[in-house]
Amino acid sequence: MKPLRRLFGWMGRRRRDEEMKAEMEHHLEMQAARHRARGLGAEEARCAALREFGNLASVQERARDVRGWRWMEDAGQDFRLGVRLLGRERWFSLLGVAVIAAAIGATTALFSVLNSVVLRPLPLPEPDRVVQVWETNPERGISQFSVSFLNFVDWRERSSSWALLAAAQFPAMNAMLGDEPERLRTVEHTQDWLALFGVRIALGREPEPAEFREGAGRVVVLSDRLWRARLAADPTVVGRALTLNGANHTVIGVAAPGTGVMEGIDLFVPLRPGGRNADRGSHDVDVYGRLRAGLAAGAAEAEMATLAAQLAREHPASNAGWSVRLESMRDSLVPPAVRRGLWYLLAAVAVVLVIACANLAGLLLARASVRTREFAVRVALGGGRGRLVRQMLAETMVMVTLGGAGGAWLAAGSIRLLRGLESVGLPRAEEVSLDGRVLAFALVATVLTGAFAAIAPALAGSRVDVQSGLKEGAGAGVARQRMRFGLMAGQLALAVVLLSLAALLFRSFAQLQGTELGFRGDRVLTARLAPGAQGRELVERLLDRVKALPGVEAAAATNSAPLAPQNTSNSVFPVGAAAIPTTQSVQCEWRVVSEDYFRAMQIPLLKGRAFTRADNEQAPRVAIVNQSLARQLWGDEDPIGRQISPGGGKTYTTVIGVVGDVRSRNPAQAPAPQFYLSAHRWVWETMTLVVRSNQAAEQLAPQLRAELRALEPAMPLFEVRTLDEAVGLSLAPRRVSAWLLSVFAGVAVLLTAAGLFAMIAQMMTQRTREVGIRIALGATRAEIVVPLLKDAARLAVVGLTGGWGAALVAAQFLRGMLPGVSPFDPLAFGVAAGGLLLVVGTASFVPLRRAMRVDPVVALRAE
Repeated sequence: MKPLRRLFGWMGRRRRDEEMKAEMEHHLEMQAARHRARGLGAEEARCAALREFGNLASVQERARDVRGWRWMEDAGQDFRLGVRLLGRERWFSLLGVAVIAAAIGATTALFSVLNSVVLRPLPLPEPDRVVQVWETNPERGISQFSVSFLNFVDWRERSSSWALLAAAQFPAMNAMLGDEPERLRTVEHTQDWLALFGVRIALGREPEPAEFREGAGRVVVLSDRLWRARLAADPTVVGRALTLNGANHTVIGVAAPGTGVMEGIDLFVPLRPGGRNADRGSHDVDVYGRLRAGLAAGAAEAEMATLAAQLAREHPASNAGWSVRLESMRDSLVPPAVRRGLWYLLAAVAVVLVIACANLAGLLLARASVRTREFAVRVALGGGRGRLVRQMLAETMVMVTLGGAGGAWLAAGSIRLLRGLESVGLPRAEEVSLDGRVLAFALVATVLTGAFAAIAPALAGSRVDVQSGLKEGAGAGVARQRMRFGLMAGQLALAVVLLSLAALLFRSFAQLQGTELGFRGDRVLTARLAPGAQGRELVERLLDRVKALPGVEAAAATNSAPLAPQNTSNSVFPVGAAAIPTTQSVQCEWRVVSEDYFRAMQIPLLKGRAFTRADNEQAPRVAIVNQSLARQLWGDEDPIGRQISPGGGKTYTTVIGVVGDVRSRNPAQAPAPQFYLSAHRWVWETMTLVVRSNQAAEQLAPQLRAELRALEPAMPLFEVRTLDEAVGLSLAPRRVSAWLLSVFAGVAVLLTAAGLFAMIAQMMTQRTREVGIRIALGATRAEIVVPLLKDAARLAVVGLTGGWGAALVAAQFLRGMLPGVSPFDPLAFGVAAGGLLLVVGTASFVPLRRAMRVDPVVALRAE
């Protein structure tokens, strides 16, 4: 209860002070009255009463100490004085607040991304037990692959590791919800999938078990977003017919809002056996599971590997060599490489925060050296060192609090920009927000920044020699100057680290931009469509119409354009004499392409011929291979007329041509072995048009839509972009990383330059009298400037040496993000050195120029 009484006493301190003052006045008056009764005059009686009573202020202070919580009153006084002092020194205050706001804002903004993408739990039930199940084939070099539907069915029936196990495919479907055809994101899922991902039904019902069987009526569940945005939240939508990909579906329900990691899905459709799913060798589904309570992922993976071995013995033609790997859902959604990249960026922005701390500490040291006389006077009047330290800490915390508030405001303003990182492939970027954890981080960062920035200047500033401090010309001591030199050298070293790493990333990015991709993307427009049941006939008719458009040089179709997210892979066995045994295969990428594809993409045809429309389903099976595959299978021998067996078996395909290598997946990856099949024989569910024009490619987009609408009004054309845009999107994550690190490096350089300028300017101000005396005694301007230049050069050498050493260590962690560039790249480190010299030279120029213009008479009068 005693602390509570003290707290209530402190809260009512003003009223109690007034009561105490009135009571003391009452006692004084009574004492004075007794003296007047003895014959003293009124003034003499009051003076005698004061002498007997003692110092009123001292009595009041002792009474306040007894009351407790005195430290809170002192703190309030310190903060009020700090506000007044900062108000008087506006430019200093603005500079300090701006330094802290920039650093806290950048740090908080990046932490908000890290918090949403990495630290925040996944929005699904029991996320730590949810995993994705991949099939692997070490013999073919496949570390993860989609799953065969029939394998999934066997897993579900035979495995005891799972509380829930579900499979899904993620096609997009054509629909007409208004005047224009649309492409809707869809998940085709098995029965337990909705429960696994926590998707609840708000209106209607979820699919029944019978609706997951082959031949059952087609049903669909709408997402809440689609229901509200496109159907005006119509409560009578249940039971309505909806045409998807030309087939009628019955709407049976609407999902509740907040569908977790599947937030972008428009439609939920039951996944059924049949079609390609009836082929055990077709790996087309993604499998997710929730582990049984208490079971470790390693034990489940071991059981699944044993089950995979059983299936390999039962179905050797399709399952030989295939095994299983489990990956946590967190790793599946946010790959470890992405997490590492975000932690690296947070470390980089933390370096900016450290530079800001050092910068502010340097400013405070410079300010403390100017206030030496003030501190000496306060000590001479009885102020203790502890009170001086508290006063300087309070002043700093006022400045840092304002900077922290400004930083939080900057971070909040950048949220929309940060959510745009979703467009460059950052998972969960749409979840970025300033929640309680981020605000707590900003508060802790602000407090720690203020403490680290203020403690050293406060301790150094409080070491006051009263005798020397009261002299008019007292300035900074040797220890304080060394501390400021160390702070500035540390800032320069950290700035060199960020500049070096940013230069390395930009060098790598520039190397990738200049990489030969194997095709030309200029003046090429790509657009996707889902031809459905009409398949080959529709694609060929559309290509004929597109080729007749003015300005079109070549037009073709493929199942996947280069650098598209759709990946295709298959094993290819040689037939007959080859450079490898016929029992050994080469894992290859593959594409289905139509005639003129290689001309439209400017991929060189090295040998043989390209496809024609005669290479259809009535003609023999033919393929075109790239240079890498031909070299691996037949060495330097002519591959034309040789045969291959994609996937193995007795189905053989004859090679009719050899084309140049193409980087199909990523500009950073070397070209892989690849083969092409004729689109006039096989048409995929979705096809990509590739149109080369002799004008700006984007001008063809309206004409392409018009031609497709003329053939099939209900079919949408989607993902319409130039091939150059696709190349840019593939490089976007590396470009964003390079730019972000460059921004942080730029902020660090600006902060360092400001701090260095302030330090040199302050040093010159303190040496004005010395410079004046030396000039009066005959020193030349060069003799004045050279020692100052030596100090700046020594600072640059120390900063550059320490920065290069730290940058060499840090670059090792970024080795995986630097394709095409060595972590010891001399050009990148040279750029960092040039940036450092520019900073030191710029920050030194103005103060040194002032030193050369010092008037001796004015300088000698300055003290």
